[in-house]
Amino acid sequence: MKVLVFAQGFGGRTLTFIYNEVIALSKHCEVWVICNNRGIAEKFPYDKVIEIPFEESRLKTAIKWQLFKNDIWFGERNSAFSKKLNEAVNKINPDVIHCHFGNESVRFIDNFSRTDIPVIVTFHGYDATQFDKKKSYVRKLKSIYAKPFIYPMFVSDYIKSRVAKMGIDTSKGFKLYLGIDLEKFVRTQHPSKNKEVHFLQVSSFAPQKGHHITVPVIKKFLEQNHSVPVRFTFGGAGGTQMDEIKKLVADCGLEDKIFFYRQA
Repeated sequence: MKVLVFAQGFGGRTLTFIYNEVIALSKHCEVWVICNNRGIAEKFPYDKVIEIPFEESRLKTAIKWQLFKNDIWFGERNSAFSKKLNEAVNKINPDVIHCHFGNESVRFIDNFSRTDIPVIVTFHGYDATQFDKKKSYVRKLKSIYAKPFIYPMFVSDYIKSRVAKMGIDTSKGFKLYLGIDLEKFVRTQHPSKNKEVHFLQVSSFAPQKGHHITVPVIKKFLEQNHSVPVRFTFGGAGGTQMDEIKKLVADCGLEDKIFFYRQA
């Protein structure tokens, strides 16, 4: 069996779950990857990767973003990208195509010309719980999943329910949990009742990582549990909200409880 995986980014530090999936799946079938950005090839090596940049002017990108903020979906059609994408797909000729993230899959589907290959799209989280506030995005998804060869996939019952709330037919979709290699996370120490408990969140500071939600939750937790010795650490880099989250921590008076660790 030949599988094609599409993700806008492949081999990035915050997308290891896609890389791990590809490696695991490649042990059982032939797996190819098409992406817009290759990421760190030295750290995440894989030889069956085709990088096709999605190139458009800064002006067009800015206009599309402003339109989207006003709930107008501009679309992802790009003739240069479409030509290279279809050439690559035809060369690979996969039995099935798997796209990651509901919102990012639109780029692939808007530029994909064939209808004889089943396309599976995995909804991970924010693509079902944040973008659903945009009616133009919901209308676009409805038109996509009306196509008989496109199938939604969900990482949990909750995500499936959120997609269903958008009015999208989920009956032809299915649930598939993302696997985690638990052997990579072996606890060697267990905190005692008197020892400080340390909570750690590792991710970039992109909006979808939810730091703006976590910080108020931490504040509420501490207000209700004065005697519990705890500390919280946000580890990671990248994204656009680190300064904003640091300000939020200061505004909540949590600078002695929430710490930032960044490793180059």
